[in-house]
Amino acid sequence: MRTAPRALLSAATAAVVALTAAACGQLGSRSGGDDDRAPAAVTVDNVRAFAAKAQKHPKKCPVAYDIEAAAKTAGLDKPVKARTGKDVADGELPGDEGISPDGPLSKAKGAWVVCSYSVAGKGASLHTVAAAKGDAVSLMLPAVQSAGRLDTQELKAFYDTAGAAKPGTAAGVPDGNVATVRLADDGKVAVMLAVERKTLTAGQTKALATALAGQL
Repeated sequence: MRTAPRALLSAATAAVVALTAAACGQLGSRSGGDDDRAPAAVTVDNVRAFAAKAQKHPKKCPVAYDIEAAAKTAGLDKPVKARTGKDVADGELPGDEGISPDGPLSKAKGAWVVCSYSVAGKGASLHTVAAAKGDAVSLMLPAVQSAGRLDTQELKAFYDTAGAAKPGTAAGVPDGNVATVRLADDGKVAVMLAVERKTLTAGQTKALATALAGQL
């Protein structure tokens, strides 16, 4: 399962954009003062570099994830592996063709990397997202809504949970096939795992997302 970030970011509905704008302020108010924020090991600049590398070398994920090790950490008893082929990785940056200068990614001065995996013989996508302005989970909302098949109220409920989650703690959607993890209190970098529906339980999806985020 691979959800193209460009298509999602350009097709975000007005409701999602409005929710994202409100969410940015909410997350900032939850993060506390600057002295309380523990920096993530992976920075916005790192994710920008990963995105540029994915564009040049789409046959390999530029982020050093080890999904087999993550599955062991998560206690997952299903086969997992990195996909191989021509287009297993992709990256998006402001200024790219097809990315609106007024769109969410450009306004966030962010970066988006997506890599493809196989979980229990089915497709899965792992997104590493950064936002210099606002927060990464807000930027992910259109992708969460699409992969999780959420209506606007469900998306708001998801964000309320994801925005309040401590760094390193996963938040998931009702169907259990999508989970996000913020890497630090400032919310500038986050990870999103999306698997095919009914491939994993909600707990397994969150455990695998947590283990993968823990590798950064």
